[in-house]
Amino acid sequence: MDLIDWPFVARNALWILGLSIALAAWSYTSWWAAGRRVRTRRALGLPLFQIPFSAGLTIFSASLAWGATRWWERVLWILLGLAFVWQTVVHWRWAATRGWDAPPETEKSKAMGEQENGGTDEQGGGEAGDGGSDEQGNG
Repeated sequence: MDLIDWPFVARNALWILGLSIALAAWSYTSWWAAGRRVRTRRALGLPLFQIPFSAGLTIFSASLAWGATRWWERVLWILLGLAFVWQTVVHWRWAATRGWDAPPETEKSKAMGEQENGGTDEQGGGEAGDGGSDEQGNG
């Protein structure tokens, strides 16, 4: 006669572990951003946050898939877990080549960067009041 349902304990320990990893990732990223005077919103997009957060939610999803009672519920938790695994791998590969604090580039950020660089390079100056005239000796 076994008084402790060990699979039940393991399932619950797993989701608690997953959420604690996600919370720790959030806390560390908030501390990291404050120390570097970076907006927390920007830091949340970095692999520094995304990798441990996604890994924690993968563990959480695995736990809930394990404890699911209906087949469709289990399938949904597995699909969600696979999405978090994919996100973890993508950010890990990005961080391995470009660094943990390098933001992933999107098409939108590339286009915005080209607009910003194109506007200042073509005009030969910067914004008004930045001292550009003084540097050329005209002012």
